[in-house]
Amino acid sequence: KGYDSRLSDNVLKLYEESYRGVIKACIRGRERKYLGKAIGLLEDLRVQHQNPSLPDSSQARLYPATQTYNLVLYGLANCEPCVENAERAETILHEMIAFQQRGAHYVCGPDSNTFRQVVTAWTKSGSNVAAENARRIFDRMISQFPVLNPDISTFNALMTLYLKLGKTEEALALFDLINSMHESGRSDITPDVYSVNLMLKAMTKRPPHSLEDMEAVEEVLENLSQPDKQSYNIVLDAWGKSQLREAATRAESLLDCMERKCRHDPNVAPDGYSFTSTINAIERSRHHTERGSWAEKVFRRMKEMHSQGLVEEPTTPVYNALINTLISSEESGSLERAEALFLEMQTANLTNTRTFNTMIKCYAMFERSRGDGEIASFSRPRKAERLLDEMEISYYSKGMTTAISPDKYSYTTVISAYGRSNTQRKAAKAYAILQRMIDSYQEGNSAAKPGTFAFNAVLNACAHTRFPEERLEAFTILCSTLILQRDWAKPDHTTYGTFFQACSRLLPTDETRKWRVVEAVFNSCVKEGQCGQMVVRNLKNVASPELYDAMVGRFLTDDGLDVPLQWRRNVAGHKDWLATSYFGSK
Repeated sequence: KGYDSRLSDNVLKLYEESYRGVIKACIRGRERKYLGKAIGLLEDLRVQHQNPSLPDSSQARLYPATQTYNLVLYGLANCEPCVENAERAETILHEMIAFQQRGAHYVCGPDSNTFRQVVTAWTKSGSNVAAENARRIFDRMISQFPVLNPDISTFNALMTLYLKLGKTEEALALFDLINSMHESGRSDITPDVYSVNLMLKAMTKRPPHSLEDMEAVEEVLENLSQPDKQSYNIVLDAWGKSQLREAATRAESLLDCMERKCRHDPNVAPDGYSFTSTINAIERSRHHTERGSWAEKVFRRMKEMHSQGLVEEPTTPVYNALINTLISSEESGSLERAEALFLEMQTANLTNTRTFNTMIKCYAMFERSRGDGEIASFSRPRKAERLLDEMEISYYSKGMTTAISPDKYSYTTVISAYGRSNTQRKAAKAYAILQRMIDSYQEGNSAAKPGTFAFNAVLNACAHTRFPEERLEAFTILCSTLILQRDWAKPDHTTYGTFFQACSRLLPTDETRKWRVVEAVFNSCVKEGQCGQMVVRNLKNVASPELYDAMVGRFLTDDGLDVPLQWRRNVAGHKDWLATSYFGSK
């Protein structure tokens, strides 16, 4: 570590470069232990520089060079980023500025890369104040180091963080700053395609999506000199989520544009995301009665383009989007076409959890008559459960490595399928699926943790028990489910409303024990602030007039039932509610 003060600058530079080479090797390890070694080597250099026993500042000294500092800063920004690393990076920046201000022998002051690494360290830190600290460092560079031009990656890192935090206006303002600095003569500061795509994302994330807003986004896209497929995909995705009547047509027009251009520029060739976004836009166009057939047309187009070598084969998300569109379209034969696609995916080993969940959702659907509102077509719970069986077999045989594992949506949807069916003993079968869900979670499937929706679905199955001889069993399951729910999820107003609905249907009107159960459960509902409209509506149907009056009679007004705010404090929209729509005047 010691050295002769008469050593030449060239020799000292070789020493410093040797340190730098080892530091670079450590940083390439991209692990915390190697990062620690790199920081230790930098510390060695700093100790030699700051050691008072070494020659004074008028003689040669071994300084860490800017490139060496930047290597360590890169490691702090990218090797397991955290708040501690960001704080250490900022400390190093302060040190470099101090060295420069004191006039170091070697150039070790910060450059644009130095600031970029410190900004990146903060943007990746996960800190609650990451955006503020990153912007503070960025602004310091702009104000105190006017000779330095921030590279575009620094802007991009900040814009990415702003978008992640939902700060779209800040992201757009930063993009405007890029343009203004470029126009002021700092020609090195020029937006790249990544910057432009971030700007497009910011524009599409500003609600609401009016037709004028979307046309403004498309105009920006059209004026880009070199858009890539990501540029188009951002706008396609925005059209799909806009809920505008024109969305599907405009999305397909963009897809047409990509197809035309990709024959000359492969960088804009549509990919699976492009086709998925277009099909999703079609699925959300509920005013189109034949959207299933429309989506199939887009799917066939992708296959044809693949045969021409222009795009990839249809991916799993593309298939999933098409199946979902067919299911929601309710066109004649759409279910059979969805099932055929599902089999095609299984043959090609393309199915995943979402594929199965989409088909389970299909079998859980039911249809009401447009005339009298009676159920015209019940759900198909046995088919839904068979798919759930396949998912469990895949999970238990392959573990978390499988692409097909049941999650809370899988189990809850099968439970709902039983509730919407005309199957015998539907309450018992729904409860059995809930128990399977609990077992799966307890055996390590974290995605299957039971939630409020799952328990509410069981309660709904109990409430819609169709056969008189099953009512006592269903009531027992109803009470058991409510008790079990408290170990897993908080009951909500739907929980209590469904419970009272089930009580009114399962037990005779004069059943004494019913009054005791109703009163006890209502007291819990009030205590938990879940006394919503569904609760008081079904409470009136289940409670005797005397019990109902005793529980809520004092809150009846000429305008209806004005439930105290404290009773409904945890119900969404609880502040603007008066139960006149259910009860009328007293």
